Amino acid sequence: MHIFTTAIFFIALLLGGCGSEPKKEEPPPPETKIQVNISVSSMVNPDINARPSPIVVRLYELKNIGKFEEADFYKLFEDHEGALGSDLLASEKFHFKPGDTKALGHAVSPDTKYIAVTAAFRDFNQAVWRDSIAIEANKTTELEVVLESLNVGIKIKQPK
Repeated sequence: MHIFTTAIFFIALLLGGCGSEPKKEEPPPPETKIQVNISVSSMVNPDINARPSPIVVRLYELKNIGKFEEADFYKLFEDHEGALGSDLLASEKFHFKPGDTKALGHAVSPDTKYIAVTAAFRDFNQAVWRDSIAIEANKTTELEVVLESLNVGIKIKQPK
């Protein structure tokens, strides 16, 4: 009888474990996304006669910002992959005419910590040709990129 009681006890324990709820998996965190509005001044990139000119712009998704800040203009424009190495997660190149605007948005790598921008001004020695901003993971960040005469800037869009 003792063996029978012990067997019933163990069976009850085993069946009790079957009735418990399985562990619920946590939902995955939301994607990291960016929405970028690019606006180009009608007087951007003046030539030697002060006439506005088309301009090439590149956006970068970066893990770290150090190599971007240290690289010179030529290195970034001629070999951005070599200059940025493993810090570069993605990049996209655009051609703009004075007065152009563009809106784009997409998910970025979960490792992206910074969005950076460069602009190929004719007179890059007198220009502010790069800028960057940190973004938060697992949320959508709205950014504004503004190209003026000899200046490119990127900032988080402020709610109205």
